[in-house]
Amino acid sequence: MSKASLRKALKSMDKEELIEVLSELYDARKEAKEYLDYWVSPDPDMALEDNKALIDKMFFYSTGKNRSQPAANELKRVVRYFSLLVFDSEKIADLMIHIAERQYVWASQKTSGILQTETAVRRAYDNARIYVEGADLESLFGLRLKRLIESIDEFYRNPPGQRSGWWRRRRY
Repeated sequence: MSKASLRKALKSMDKEELIEVLSELYDARKEAKEYLDYWVSPDPDMALEDNKALIDKMFFYSTGKNRSQPAANELKRVVRYFSLLVFDSEKIADLMIHIAERQYVWASQKTSGILQTETAVRRAYDNARIYVEGADLESLFGLRLKRLIESIDEFYRNPPGQRSGWWRRRRY
């Protein structure tokens, strides 16, 4: 169905029919419920905090212990959906930087396979940096990004607990 045919069908309905269709949509789809809730009472700050909490849950259990690494497309989906709700580039940039920070914290808490996480951590950082530069928000987020990349560089330059082949040494 095209948008034009949807508009035509909606124009042919009376007010009660429209209310019924929207109520059914509200009950049928989680995304529609979230969108309509936001449309009724828009609160971009609360939406940002909710999405940050969702990102945190994707990386960590409630105890603070690491979960398995979330897929990149799941993280992109959260950002894409958030950007459809909230049209504020500052809040979108804040969410993207939050993802990069969580990715870094998640990697720094790992006990093994640390070096394999570097690509994902740097990709999350680069996505946030590119968005911030494209939206011309360096004055707001430049220092935060600078501190994050310095931490990332230092962490991967000297990863904790990396042993240099201790298991290969022979004992005589």
